[in-house]
Amino acid sequence: MDSLKIRIPFIGPLLIKYAMTTFMRTLATVMGSGIPIVESLRMSVGTLNNMLLERKLLAAVVRVEEGVQLSSALEGTRMMPPLALRMLGVGETTGSLEEMLGDISEYFEEEIERNLNVLTTSIEPAIMVVMGIIIGGIIITMYLPIFKIAGTVG
Repeated sequence: MDSLKIRIPFIGPLLIKYAMTTFMRTLATVMGSGIPIVESLRMSVGTLNNMLLERKLLAAVVRVEEGVQLSSALEGTRMMPPLALRMLGVGETTGSLEEMLGDISEYFEEEIERNLNVLTTSIEPAIMVVMGIIIGGIIITMYLPIFKIAGTVG
């Protein structure tokens, strides 16, 4: 089911971004409390609520355990945009990984908000058309018997 949810055309990428937002924010919080990065990653993977994404990120955790940088390991999952990966790489090299994780999660939140605005503005006209058809059908079904009675009387 999780794989199917991710493949839905417009909603799938939105779900991935939301999952990554919660993952990044949790990772920043856990790392800020002084827990080592590998343990922090393992703890944060549980916030994804998607088995497919969890498997991909656990593979990235294994790569981090092997000594690969976090940005390189997450690049292999192909779930994050290049800008977020670059920001993560900068955070690793400058030593401000927690702050950069917070910035990345804010970036994802803004992108989710933009996508939801696009989705709601594109669905709104379709809902209006459907409501018009439903109301038109109700009106026709109410007046059709009256017209039949008037035709038989006249």
